[in-house]
Amino acid sequence: MLKNLEIIGIDEGHGGPDEEDGQSFEGGAYMTPDASEDDWTLEFGQLLGKKLTVAGFRVAHSRVHDVLLTREQRRMALANCDLILSIHVNRLNIAPTASGLITFRWPGNRLSLAACEQIHRFVPHALRRTGNRDFAVSRHDWTSRAYRVVSTFAPSCVLIEAGFASNVRDLRYLTSDTGKEALAVGLVAAMSALRNGKAA
Repeated sequence: MLKNLEIIGIDEGHGGPDEEDGQSFEGGAYMTPDASEDDWTLEFGQLLGKKLTVAGFRVAHSRVHDVLLTREQRRMALANCDLILSIHVNRLNIAPTASGLITFRWPGNRLSLAACEQIHRFVPHALRRTGNRDFAVSRHDWTSRAYRVVSTFAPSCVLIEAGFASNVRDLRYLTSDTGKEALAVGLVAAMSALRNGKAA
């Protein structure tokens, strides 16, 4: 049992202006004509936080408004958390069939590994369809962007790419009330199992 798993930080990815700036923009992936990734992560992060609170966790958020934060601001906002869940949405226009949830974690950290195992145990039950993929990130591999996120909060952080905005089915499900509710329920179940020491 992880008795010290009391405070979970939720890092709502991106934030701020949605205008494109070269190859990237702070609003993240566009999900609908009227909303981008930062809108979705903010809404979902609040939903997840409420459910975690009901489940008995203390919760902290990196942002509660549509603002752009520096890495240091995010780190400071979640400095006292036992585990941080950084919420994002994937996009891969060159492979529109790519789908499902993916997690990234700090290599060698037992808590983040155990968290990924529980997420991949419980979230598929909630979503019914999701990729079962987990990657330990390093500075020089193809997951360098994930490394940048995870290293902000290293070592006890899990980056959750909830699905692919470039996949029509993923996008439809993630933006539905049913999909957001199911994902939140699955993540709360995973965190509760982690806290209670249930094996994956």
